[in-house]
Amino acid sequence: LLKSKKVTQKMRMDEGLSTAIGAENKGFAMLQKMGYKPGTSLGKEGSGRLEPIRMELKFDRGGLGLKEQLMERKREKERRYLANIKKKNQEFDPNKYRELKRQQLMAKQMLSDLHQCQRTCRSLDSDEGLTEPMEWYFWPTSYRKEHEQEEASGHDEYTQEQHGGDSEECVVGSNSEKPKDGSSGDCWNEEQDDGWLNAYSWDDQEKMEPWQVEIQVDLVSTYLRTSYNYCIWCGTAYDDQTDLQRSCPGTTRQDHDD
Repeated sequence: LLKSKKVTQKMRMDEGLSTAIGAENKGFAMLQKMGYKPGTSLGKEGSGRLEPIRMELKFDRGGLGLKEQLMERKREKERRYLANIKKKNQEFDPNKYRELKRQQLMAKQMLSDLHQCQRTCRSLDSDEGLTEPMEWYFWPTSYRKEHEQEEASGHDEYTQEQHGGDSEECVVGSNSEKPKDGSSGDCWNEEQDDGWLNAYSWDDQEKMEPWQVEIQVDLVSTYLRTSYNYCIWCGTAYDDQTDLQRSCPGTTRQDHDD
């Protein structure tokens, strides 16, 4: 098989580098006259090189010293990484770590309790015929989305029925004013009066501090206990307040865990 030019050159180069210089070489003959014996190292003490310095041929396009520079950068990164790990290990406090994990777990559990309270509250309120929560955080976030969709649909239908395509454009927004003369006020946005809706955003619930979530859990669970004789942690609706006080271990999750 025919071999490429590069392969042939490399084979010849390796063969030449692996072949020792013969006695016919003038330089080698001069070394022999100076006392050099083949197979021995250089120097009077015989502690010099035994093999000649091997050539390292460069075939890539990188500049001289680039490879060494990159290797040094890599070693420096490894040193910084190991130093950072060592520092973290020295500063690591297992007690603080366990306390942090405990607080994170409690915060997650508290938010889960709030969501459970909200779902239960909406279900029981709806059974009683209520269409809106007592407070914005008493019901889950899904209610607001449903409420906003219904309002948007209602506004569209109302505008089409009242104005059609011939009347002037009526913009419903925060800049509209409620008429003072007792007229119908088609352009007035009555959403302004829904204080419970605009008081706070459901979207902020996931970002609240644990103590804020805890307060809401306490308020919603208290509402369920007083209005429906229901304990969220027992998962039971009791006959009356007397039955609730006698059978339920307490008003918090900790009371039930203990």
